[in-house]
Amino acid sequence: EAAAQNFFSVSAKNLTLAQSALIASVARAPTYYSPYGNNTDALFARQHLVLDGMVSEGYATKEEADTAKTEKLAFQPRREGIIAPHFVFYVRELLTEKFGEELVEQGGLKVVTTLDLTHQEAAEAAISEFAPKNDERWGASNAAMVSIDTKTGQILSMVGSRDYFDIEHDGNVNVTIRPRQPGSSFKPFVYETAFELGYTPETMLFDLVTNFDTGSGKAYAPHNYDSTEHGPISMRKALAGSLNIPAVKTLYLAGVNRVIDTAEKLGYSTLGERERYGLSLVLGGAEVKLLEHTAAYATLAREGIRHPTTPILRVENRGGKVIDQYDKKESRVLDEISVRKINDVLSDNGARAYIFGSKNYLTLPDRLVATKTGTTNDYRDAWTLGYTPSLAAGFWSGRNDNTEMKRGADGSVVAAPMWQSYMKRVLAGTPVETFKKPPENDTKKPVLRGQIDVLHEFPIDKFTQKVIPESCRDSYPKQFVTKKDFKETHTILHWVQRGDPRGSDPDDPAKDPQYEAWEKPVRAWAKKNKYPDLAKLPQERCDRRSEAAAPVVSLLNPTPGSAMTEATTTFSAEVAATDDVQTVSFAVDGKTIQSLTTPPYRFSYTNTQFANGTHTLVVTATDVSGGIGSASIDFAYSLADDLSLASIVSPQNNAVFTQSDFPISLQVIAFAPGGIKELSLLLGTTVLETKTAPALGESSFSIPTLPSGAQSLLLRLTPESGETKTAPLTLTIQSSPG
Repeated sequence: EAAAQNFFSVSAKNLTLAQSALIASVARAPTYYSPYGNNTDALFARQHLVLDGMVSEGYATKEEADTAKTEKLAFQPRREGIIAPHFVFYVRELLTEKFGEELVEQGGLKVVTTLDLTHQEAAEAAISEFAPKNDERWGASNAAMVSIDTKTGQILSMVGSRDYFDIEHDGNVNVTIRPRQPGSSFKPFVYETAFELGYTPETMLFDLVTNFDTGSGKAYAPHNYDSTEHGPISMRKALAGSLNIPAVKTLYLAGVNRVIDTAEKLGYSTLGERERYGLSLVLGGAEVKLLEHTAAYATLAREGIRHPTTPILRVENRGGKVIDQYDKKESRVLDEISVRKINDVLSDNGARAYIFGSKNYLTLPDRLVATKTGTTNDYRDAWTLGYTPSLAAGFWSGRNDNTEMKRGADGSVVAAPMWQSYMKRVLAGTPVETFKKPPENDTKKPVLRGQIDVLHEFPIDKFTQKVIPESCRDSYPKQFVTKKDFKETHTILHWVQRGDPRGSDPDDPAKDPQYEAWEKPVRAWAKKNKYPDLAKLPQERCDRRSEAAAPVVSLLNPTPGSAMTEATTTFSAEVAATDDVQTVSFAVDGKTIQSLTTPPYRFSYTNTQFANGTHTLVVTATDVSGGIGSASIDFAYSLADDLSLASIVSPQNNAVFTQSDFPISLQVIAFAPGGIKELSLLLGTTVLETKTAPALGESSFSIPTLPSGAQSLLLRLTPESGETKTAPLTLTIQSSPG
């Protein structure tokens, strides 16, 4: 009668067959089978068993039993002032498992729990604020959360559903202890396993769509949430940005069994059937419980030290005797340095900004926190888990009936706001804690240090830029040899043995069953980004620099030993070459007087540079491939002394300057066939500067200042023999501009 009134608000005599069978089912274990508890699936399974028994015993017909099995039962809400009802019934179930139904129901036990009312109220407030909005916008009708003291494993708050008393929508179901798919929130434990093997946050992977070999003949080609390929990317950015393709590669590198080993060490109880799991495990292909999931993150917060999760501090019997109490136990289950790397990545907001933006719900305004979201591909589950060194909290959002939410209902928009709200409330005014930094990357392998390129140095012909074949590298003329680096890139499987990344390189990378599947998109990416194919680099001919391949120069004028009596002479040459001629240069005594690029290679030259006497002419031809040929002769200049020349090139005669223009430079040409004795610059009759035995050709004088007004300058050339030559120049100097 009491059950009839409490459950259905009717008298026992008015119970339906379905209601009666359910009450009969509860009697065996009232806590476990309570319709307000966490095991309603088991309750209705037992109700069906009771109905089948009634049929077999003749108390009901099969038709009556089948009708009763389909009857939808509406339970009366339990609103008898229970604080944290999901937590309370969770504790009752644990006590029943340990002490039995009778002692829990009738033994007068006093139970002191770990629940922190401040945390519980903050959790309920966060869910009350955001869950209705999520329901309206995203169809996320339910939410759950749990928080844990990372230093003890004690549960501080637990909200199993949005509204425990909403029986119509299974509000009494405690989602924190129900298996749900975690989506990408499982990724940190895959990367942690990889880090323990020797991979690093700087390790480079290629985020390119890849057809993974599953061994079953069916290709597995996951895509990122944003349907974008990001090319080469570090494990840090791949994890922080929650990219799927690099995560699947990391799972393969770490090994599925190793990752499950890690999960079991962390306390996950739902991954027992290992043969079920493949590469999709990293994307949430398994199911986990929010309570265990949050506890695993709490272990990350403590750098790999695990504390068993507990909601109970102490249990006393009716007489006040302590019959059970919290015993702080801890054990190291993960490598400390590897976990520091995970903490460093998950707290790096800059590393996730390219996906989540710099302003997101995964940060707190006054302290560093480590966070990760998760979303299943079909939007049935959305998660956010995060922690400081002392507090871990996990939030889930979705629908209790496991139907899909609206597209776009990912963890960062439906779960993260609740997580941030809760963390802000409970951490306000508490000391700010920081995560310890991992040590510097000490591996020598480029791919583990953030490099995708390996440079290969080849000797090349400095003109043709072609690789010199190995067969003639020793004999190739050194003046034509330079060296050039060529980039090469490959999938990480080319450089590491997946289970021993810091060991020797693979002898034959192609033996890895995933190698070709991973390498194919990398080759396409490299081609698109203009990486050379080292096997197809252009090869130079070994005879490129032989004498027969060089241009042949024939001098036509002047002829060997000839003497030039005129200042103006024609220089000419012919060139025969296999490749196109690029330049033909004429140089007298090492000074180039002309360079020609097209035939005929002939020009007229007036000498203002070379004194009388013997000179050497060298004509050099260079072809487009860098081949060089030359020819030389000796000839003489025998010019009359009256060909001496003194000329002022600049400034022009009658130029105007102001005092602010000084100093000014005087550019001159001076030439004397027999050589110059001295070259002087005069102001009127006053010598301003004299150059003794200056070189033939162009020269200059620097004039620091001149008086205002019209000034007459004179350039005086005194040759070694012959008459003195002069060149006048008049300048006007103004005292001020204008």
